[in-house]
Amino acid sequence: MTKNRIHLLGAMMILTAACADDAGTAGLAMSALSRDGKAPVPTDTAGTSFTLQQGLLHLRHIEIDLPQGQRCADLGDTLAGATCRDPSVAGEEAKIRIAGPIVVDLVAGTSTPTLANVVIPAGSYKRIDLRVDDGQPSQGVVQAGSPLDDNALAVIAAFDRGGVQAVLDLRLNFDEDIRIEQPGGVSVAPGDDLIARFAATNWLSGVNLKACVDTLTASAGRYVVDDRNDGACAGIEDTVKRAMKESGDLDSN
Repeated sequence: MTKNRIHLLGAMMILTAACADDAGTAGLAMSALSRDGKAPVPTDTAGTSFTLQQGLLHLRHIEIDLPQGQRCADLGDTLAGATCRDPSVAGEEAKIRIAGPIVVDLVAGTSTPTLANVVIPAGSYKRIDLRVDDGQPSQGVVQAGSPLDDNALAVIAAFDRGGVQAVLDLRLNFDEDIRIEQPGGVSVAPGDDLIARFAATNWLSGVNLKACVDTLTASAGRYVVDDRNDGACAGIEDTVKRAMKESGDLDSN
């Protein structure tokens, strides 16, 4: 059985879902790798470049609006690895829901549990919602002591600190709905993929990490930034969340 491949476009994090009419295994995946398989190099407001070494994202669930006018009963057996929910409010769309918790490895382009068996029907899609929240070991996916233990996003990135290689250890604890909308819709033909792209290189564009790091004391060349930091480090969480929400678009392939 052939498998759908994930196409990495630029320095994007990609979420893909293959349509049900495809003959092979359909799936969902995310990645922050660039087209050539290398990690993107985000740059902060001070012009400092960071090379992504690890990126982990914790999701409670993923929701995809069904094409306009469709209801769950219209799907028949074209849905796998997910559930469908009709709207409780008039005017809203029915939603495909992929339940979590889900841990996404943005560098490896994999997830736990795997999303490789998720299948959605062909059609025109306008909106995807990712529910990001903090991971808890009690949920059975995040391990105690993991960077995602009580965090939603964990990033390890290398950078130059006055001619010496250093490591940024960024751990953010937040709950947020990341909504990606395409007002005109994206037409996904049978066998094609629905692609939700996030420009990972933009996530630090509004953050002055250099000013933050200047206030910290490194441990073995590692600078830890988390919700305990204040001063020049305050506000990083809100800026990263906003950048994530504004960096997405939808496409098909």
